[in-house]
Amino acid sequence: MEDTKTKLGDAPAFASVAYSVSGDGYCQEGLTIREYFAAKAMQSLCINNGKNCYKFNKVDELAIEAVNVADALIRALKNKG
Repeated sequence: MEDTKTKLGDAPAFASVAYSVSGDGYCQEGLTIREYFAAKAMQSLCINNGKNCYKFNKVDELAIEAVNVADALIRALKNKG
């Protein structure tokens, strides 16, 4: 299986450059795109649990499926190309 944690998935979702009082710049990366997509997928899976084909009894199953959804989205975006 191809590693879907690619440059796209590792890129910051909301990168920004901030400046200190002295004028020095630094980057605030925050979540990666993969982490952001997984969080959004997990939120949707939680809200719709039992209303779709996904049914989760354990949070670990839910988290794994959310990451799988994020990886699928990254693959689709990469292949769109």
